[in-house]
Amino acid sequence: MTQETLSRTINLPAAIFLIVGYVVGATIFILPGNLAADAGPAVYIAYLIAAVPAVFACFVMAVIGSTIPASGSLYVLIRDVLSPALGFLYLWLVVAMAAMIVPLIAFGFADYFLYFYSGLDSKLVAIIVIALIIMINYLGMEVASGFQNLMVVGFILALLIFSIDGLTHADPALMRV
Repeated sequence: MTQETLSRTINLPAAIFLIVGYVVGATIFILPGNLAADAGPAVYIAYLIAAVPAVFACFVMAVIGSTIPASGSLYVLIRDVLSPALGFLYLWLVVAMAAMIVPLIAFGFADYFLYFYSGLDSKLVAIIVIALIIMINYLGMEVASGFQNLMVVGFILALLIFSIDGLTHADPALMRV
């Protein structure tokens, strides 16, 4: 049996933009309303607490990626060190996670979209977003990562614009503990 290898089609900046896009897309644009409703003013503390294990997870992934210079290095590590069955299970967990998170992000996008264009069905908007994501990914990883790079730049510009504008309208009298 020959062992197939995955080819690397994106570079380090594109990989960073992909991760930033996932984090920004889900945690900045989709979750804050729900988190603020549950945690109230402690939402900032919740984000800080969540950041600690996330930073350690990033360090672990960086070590694994540099130790095993192969595409899909976490899968390769699990397959070779633990067992091929656990590597297979890991891949299916990643697929299941993607199958759950893509609709969540699509519905989050639909909520924002319907704020500006009310009267449409949120399920229809979410289905269209999922179809667009599938089409972009079907075109290849280079096209998908290029699109993600544009989205991340747009996200960051929007955050900067709203943050700077918000600071100019801040009332210092309301900033007391």
